[in-house]
Amino acid sequence: MEQLGLDDDGTDLRTVRFAILDVETTGAASGADELTEVAMMVVQEGRALAHLQSLVHTDRPIPPAIVALTGISNELVADAPSARTVIERTARLLEGTVMVGHNVRFDRSFLGAAADAAGITLPEVPVLDTLTLSRVLLDGEVPNHRLATLAHYLQLPPPSHRAMADVVTTVALLHRLIERAGALGVTTLEGLLALRRPRRSGADLERQARRLPHRPGVYYFHDAGRVLYVGVATDLHDRVRSYFSADTRTSVRRLLRRASSISARPVPCDIARPLTELAEIQTLRPPFNQVGVRRPRTRSFVTPEGRVIAPWPLNQPDPPPSISTCFDGDAHTVARALEEAIRHLQAEMIQASDDGEYERAAALRDLGALVATRVPTSLLHEVHREGRRLGLFDPRCDARHELTGPEGLLDLGPDDPELRSYRALLVLRTIAERRDLILDDELAPLVALVRESVRFRRGSVGAASDPSKGLARSS
Repeated sequence: MEQLGLDDDGTDLRTVRFAILDVETTGAASGADELTEVAMMVVQEGRALAHLQSLVHTDRPIPPAIVALTGISNELVADAPSARTVIERTARLLEGTVMVGHNVRFDRSFLGAAADAAGITLPEVPVLDTLTLSRVLLDGEVPNHRLATLAHYLQLPPPSHRAMADVVTTVALLHRLIERAGALGVTTLEGLLALRRPRRSGADLERQARRLPHRPGVYYFHDAGRVLYVGVATDLHDRVRSYFSADTRTSVRRLLRRASSISARPVPCDIARPLTELAEIQTLRPPFNQVGVRRPRTRSFVTPEGRVIAPWPLNQPDPPPSISTCFDGDAHTVARALEEAIRHLQAEMIQASDDGEYERAAALRDLGALVATRVPTSLLHEVHREGRRLGLFDPRCDARHELTGPEGLLDLGPDDPELRSYRALLVLRTIAERRDLILDDELAPLVALVRESVRFRRGSVGAASDPSKGLARSS
């Protein structure tokens, strides 16, 4: 039997051949039930070297529930190879590999039972379970560690209760888990096999929270050098301590179980603080900030004079010409034109609600709120691309803040136009909540439009007409 070459420094994962395995069966008991399908793929460094996919003949009746789940019936396996033939082929492929599966004990027990019945000795190889590995490396990020759940969370090919489809999913999962392990400094097979879920001291974590200052800022939960979660607080000490007492959400319990340390960064400015949090999330991509959050599918569209409006929701049609013609010109021209267009939209919305056309009223509300935020966002982003400075004076911190241009606040975070557009939208919404800021002349009409969007969405149309639709008439 070919042996893995293990040296004193461990076996480099790039040299390891992994044999990813999945089986389908007539039931759950390996001593009584039988194989119906076996699939295996041997991979090394991301390349497929060999594969096996075969139905397995069985005379045992396949229960209707199994047929419904897998699509494998007795008629389908009537002319399939015998278990002995399939096990012989499987044993040859396993030589010199590491056996991998998701809940691999199940697959291994059925292979072993079939091999014993056929008088075949399977090679003794290391065994790696992606179920165990995901519980170590993805602890707290997912509600459970079923293969379908992990595939959805990590955007892998979905499993389908057929052996080769599940193997393909498990291969992709293995590669993702190896990437995660690499971020922890694990680059050898021995290190991967030795990974265990660490024991955390909740008391130690809470002591770290108690040491945080009573100051506004951004806080971080860490694990083994990786940021798990980024949050923002007006009082770092009180907010982070609340995780250990007042906050009983399941996701919080998972976070506390996973985290090993807490740190914080004071950010006294009300304008910079939420923007810093978003920029850090965009840069670090902490897993607990991503749970339940999908990046919106967006696009852009171009106005008659060539201005790019983005990000625009992919499922939202282009605005009608009566609206889109308002998007060209300088900030003051656009603001005046859009304010007039939004007034017309609101009148149409109220009329549609009064006529009982609630879906149309909601669509008009969404369009008005959308153009009143996305157009100012695009204009601010345009100023930034041109390298022009645009900013404000904040009397609370007695300081001027540059939003655009060199070293402007929009440069916090990744240099990605779409991500920067979301930062521009956030900063405009943050500014719109304040009435004491002294804004540059070109910035003021953009902020006024964002305030209009908030009023438009919150005050829209008549709850008196149909309260169940949640549309409240503006006064």
